[in-house]
Amino acid sequence: MKLRHPKRSAWAFFTLFLLCFLTLSSAIEPCLSLKPVVVEFFIWIPCSACPDQQEAYEIWENNMQVINEIKSDYGQNVTVDSIPFGSEEGLQKLIDQYGIDPAEIEDYWNAIVVNYETMLKGYLNSTYLREIIDFCLQPVQDIAVLSIRSSSYSVLVGDEVQINVTVGNQGELNESFTLTLYVNSTILSTDSVIDLYPSTQLDVSFNWTTANEAVGVYVLSAEVSILENETDSSDNLLTSGVIEVREPDAAPKERHDVAVMNVKVSELSIRKGEEVNITITVENWGTGNETFNLNVYGNDTLIGELSISNLEPNQPVDLLFEWDTTEADIGQIVLKAEADQVVNETNLDNNIYILNDGIEIRESSTFASLALTALLAVSFSFGFFETFSPCLIILLSFVLSYTLGANPSFKESFLKVMIFGAGFVSAALLLGVAFGLFFLSLPALQLYLTLGVSVFAIVFGLNLLGVLKTPLETKPAIRKLAEKYVLTYPGLFLLGFIFYFLDPCIAPIFIAFIPLLMLDTLPIILAVFTLGAFIPFLAIGVFTGSVSKLVRLTYKQRFRIRAISGLVLIGYAIYLFAFYLFPSFT
Repeated sequence: MKLRHPKRSAWAFFTLFLLCFLTLSSAIEPCLSLKPVVVEFFIWIPCSACPDQQEAYEIWENNMQVINEIKSDYGQNVTVDSIPFGSEEGLQKLIDQYGIDPAEIEDYWNAIVVNYETMLKGYLNSTYLREIIDFCLQPVQDIAVLSIRSSSYSVLVGDEVQINVTVGNQGELNESFTLTLYVNSTILSTDSVIDLYPSTQLDVSFNWTTANEAVGVYVLSAEVSILENETDSSDNLLTSGVIEVREPDAAPKERHDVAVMNVKVSELSIRKGEEVNITITVENWGTGNETFNLNVYGNDTLIGELSISNLEPNQPVDLLFEWDTTEADIGQIVLKAEADQVVNETNLDNNIYILNDGIEIRESSTFASLALTALLAVSFSFGFFETFSPCLIILLSFVLSYTLGANPSFKESFLKVMIFGAGFVSAALLLGVAFGLFFLSLPALQLYLTLGVSVFAIVFGLNLLGVLKTPLETKPAIRKLAEKYVLTYPGLFLLGFIFYFLDPCIAPIFIAFIPLLMLDTLPIILAVFTLGAFIPFLAIGVFTGSVSKLVRLTYKQRFRIRAISGLVLIGYAIYLFAFYLFPSFT
């Protein structure tokens, strides 16, 4: 049987997909747009009746009171994330993210971290914590000198040169400040910038008359005054560009001079084996294009080489170097960038830039990678077993036999299975995002939500094993929906979407997985889960000619398939109780 109105169906399918995408976007965007101060509380509740834990219990009681007052006083400006101290997430954060020595981990029960930076442990001082939070709540104030350009880079004595300086407001408030232009170390001019809007740039022009200047090469630099609460003052001064002042009627002198202007790193403290991005700014202060090599050192050990070809005069360029720290030494690493000497170079003093603060390399830890691998493996298996059910395969057999002729083309049958699968997986993804964001938005209730999820997993696991029987009968509803929506592409998509919530063979097991999610891992977990859920559809789409055999096989093995799914859920619930819930409640 042929599908009706394929063009309209395609447009309708695209429209439905777009609506689903917009729905997901609107659900996620509010979560990403908020900027509250995050307070992580690594909570462990001592025994109130145990004499040897009385002091610890008093510390916990004080810290809980302080945290509750913070939540009450600051409202939505502060998000408190209560993390069970002995949980997998708690150990991962303390050991891997915050670099705590595993041998000293016991000292960090009831530790508190503000905005992933400032860690407090022991008896919490409310006044001190409030000062830290108040500081974090201050709006970002950051101004910078972005570029310096001149109308000419070689002039005669007495000529006038126009110099344009671009400044930017990279903060969140209107800012007023002074801009000073230097020629060598001499102040050429000072100008005032009033109420520069956030995320805007401004070009300021200066005129330099060289009538009283000596013949020579002059280096340009510009500086903006540091604000009282400036977040980053490292970009308030920029040195960029040179101007040659020569005798009247004298030809410009050939000059060769390359300079390393700045070195920045993406992280100041990382684990051994991780990658860090190093950004190096170089500039050609000569009169012709230059080609040279740039060497990067860590504690005098060569860690990388970069090649620069045909760098034009007075054109600064940022070079990105990704450093793999697998072979790096533990401890503080001083970074140095050194440009090779070009032919006939006149000034070698600016060929080297040393970043004395450098990078701290900490001991490596396999905890995080192993934990993420385990999460991905479990997520993939959950997605696979959520899709691979006898009821789903039987329904797909009905769909294909009802809509295809005796000799269907592979393309047509494959497309129908994929559209049905897209609807099914979209429903699973939508439910996963909704429950994941709901769970992550209620950190104070996560332990109790996890308890509910664990009970949910056990109940549905026992149902799949046949120990419990659900009275809900969905087969008549599924048959009616299939007959109604099976004839068009949008109908197939909608049928797959609805069937996800009516499948009597399996529960939405992704809900059971959300207690182990974090906001930074949610996208990759959902992606792997979706991959696992879609693989059975790909297999069915490829082997549509053998669907009847697959139906018979899965029907014979339906109890085993459901039993495996049930055992996965029950085993996972036991894991939650043993390693997540029990350590948190005891």
